[in-house]
Amino acid sequence: MEKLAIHGGTPVRGEKIFYGCQWVEEDDIQAVVETLRGPYITCGPKVVELEHRLCEITGAKHAVVCSNGTAALHCACIAAGIG
Repeated sequence: MEKLAIHGGTPVRGEKIFYGCQWVEEDDIQAVVETLRGPYITCGPKVVELEHRLCEITGAKHAVVCSNGTAALHCACIAAGIG
């Protein structure tokens, strides 16, 4: 049996597979700077704006943004009635 790459064996691939490619435009950077310089970061008007925009895009009646994926899964379990 060959050694796993993590243990010094030969990797299956020679190059990384990246999960995606981001496009960050100047207006994105300015929006972040504006938010960071404002009085609210985590619960201000940009959060409400994002939730409303998500509803518009998806057709959902409600949207709640979360701090990370784990928090989102926790909220989803609660919403689904999973204890």
